[in-house]
Amino acid sequence: MRPSAVSEEAPPGPSRGGVARWAAPVTVNLALGYLAVFPLSMLVVFAMNFPLAWLGLTSRDPNEDDGALPWVVLLGVMFALLLALWWLANLAVRKLSGLRVPRYWAVSAVLLVLPTALFAALPEGAWRALGWF
Repeated sequence: MRPSAVSEEAPPGPSRGGVARWAAPVTVNLALGYLAVFPLSMLVVFAMNFPLAWLGLTSRDPNEDDGALPWVVLLGVMFALLLALWWLANLAVRKLSGLRVPRYWAVSAVLLVLPTALFAALPEGAWRALGWF
């Protein structure tokens, strides 16, 4: 009898195409993170004007006279839409990529917040220098 033919393809596993499997999730989540800059920035403004001001940690904007309710409604709608889009996009991408669930969602959440963190951390001059990008 002839021995069975040995396949020359690598068996599927974590070492096969690891970086390539993360390309789509990273791209999708950074793109969604770029869209999330506005809602996350508005959340920071809300926190500085209301909860942190009530605790005495910041001072409230003197031009803010509408109260917290319009902010809560606006932020609620923005975050509901953002999180629905993020969740649906990541469900599809995770199934296609075949990555493990806990690590995938943790990395996706960090990548969603990363563009906002970069915009907040880098001074305005650095973004002007990167204006061609």
